[in-house]
Amino acid sequence: MPRIISLLITVVLSLCSLQAREPMRVLFIGNSYTYCNNLPAIVQSMADEKKVPMQVESYTEGAMSLRSFLNTLRHAKAARMLAEGDYDWVILQDQSQTPAYNPGDTMGAVERWCKLAAEQKTRVMLFLTWAHAHEMNGKVCLQSAMQDDTSLTYCRAAIANKATVAPVGEAWRRWYAKHPGKTLHTRDLSHPTAEGSYLAACVIYSMLTDTPANKLPTRPGKNAPRINSSAARELQKIAAATIRNFSPAKYLKKHEEREASRPSPEDARQALSRGISIEQLSAKLGKPIASQKAGSQHTYQFRLRNKAELVAYCTPGGIVKKVSIANPGTGVDIIDLDKL
Repeated sequence: MPRIISLLITVVLSLCSLQAREPMRVLFIGNSYTYCNNLPAIVQSMADEKKVPMQVESYTEGAMSLRSFLNTLRHAKAARMLAEGDYDWVILQDQSQTPAYNPGDTMGAVERWCKLAAEQKTRVMLFLTWAHAHEMNGKVCLQSAMQDDTSLTYCRAAIANKATVAPVGEAWRRWYAKHPGKTLHTRDLSHPTAEGSYLAACVIYSMLTDTPANKLPTRPGKNAPRINSSAARELQKIAAATIRNFSPAKYLKKHEEREASRPSPEDARQALSRGISIEQLSAKLGKPIASQKAGSQHTYQFRLRNKAELVAYCTPGGIVKKVSIANPGTGVDIIDLDKL
């Protein structure tokens, strides 16, 4: 009998300890990519549904960058919340174009935020965002070059500052690869649909709690947008596969391999000849990253080594008539193939 009583006491104490456990405190700092569809509320609802003690808060402002939050007096509250809120995690989301087109700004801002977080013993998670979209062959597609550069900057910042990365943008890339034409972007080709925000929440919540993404609620709470349960299951699978196959170090290695395999601007020039078709050029340079039709002219964009790009201007029959090669630091060369 004493043994049974002792066992019962242990169980009761364990239950009391569980109930008294302090909630995980999470702070989101970002812009419309965070507040659109109320992403923090989706994460909170997942915790509530799973009965995980969690308190999610946010400080957001449209179009703001992480550097601007630090440098703008009227947004000093963001840093003050981090300093005074006793948070376990802060989730940082930079302005969508900054990591791709001004990576130094992101790197510098992340370093400053990480120092502030370290003073409070708060862990940092970088919200690796999705690229903008464009239309290609009649379908909405992720801008692959922008995603490459966005992911690269977040991964470099994470390694430099010992931060965690939530690879949301890479999950979006995986979604578009598996479900071409099923867009996660709204009509502005930038902001997320409800499904896009749900996918972001799956990645972030899974990493916060170490919960498999395919075991999350398919119906977020009343403060979050509703999505189809079958779509939610597929989005969970995408999130789980992305997290399973991603790490910043692995991404950087893949990036180096991809860069080495791309043709240089000099290689691209050598590939040009009068009368070459877009199919023949693609065989030499790789698959175009974008295409556009304007009247009778078709253009195709190719990514070259070290962020250089080639744009081919074609006839309706697919014959390349002119190309422009943009090489960072050296300007743009225009080449008329009829004069070769």
